[in-house]
Amino acid sequence: MKGHGRVPVVAEWWDTIGGVVFLPKRIYPEVRTLWRPPVPEDHVACEKCEELLEYLHSTWFDGPYKDMWNKWELVDLRTTDIAEAHHNRLNVEFGRDDPDLRTLIEKLKYIDFEAKCSLQWITEEGVKKLEKQKTAKK
Repeated sequence: MKGHGRVPVVAEWWDTIGGVVFLPKRIYPEVRTLWRPPVPEDHVACEKCEELLEYLHSTWFDGPYKDMWNKWELVDLRTTDIAEAHHNRLNVEFGRDDPDLRTLIEKLKYIDFEAKCSLQWITEEGVKKLEKQKTAKK
């Protein structure tokens, strides 16, 4: 998608595929982008586009992750959001791709400690809210 061999129509097609996660699943059959490559069959990029479509359908649309990735009418956090947030946090904490083992362990322990504190706070606040709701109903 990048560099000298980039095909603009394929890049635009890829961006459209990225936006599909925000559409209701019921209209997928009408989204041409999900069913055919944006280039003619004799184009050099066609085979790779078809491979990508096959992968998307077998893994994300019909496969093991079919219920995890769609964001239509999303109210709560989903696994992908949490995983992306955690990965982003690691990138910020380490500032590089390959920290030494000691640094990795220390940072992970600190992140774990912060997570436990947050969970405890959330739990305590949730209990307080429930108690207030029960009191208000009486």
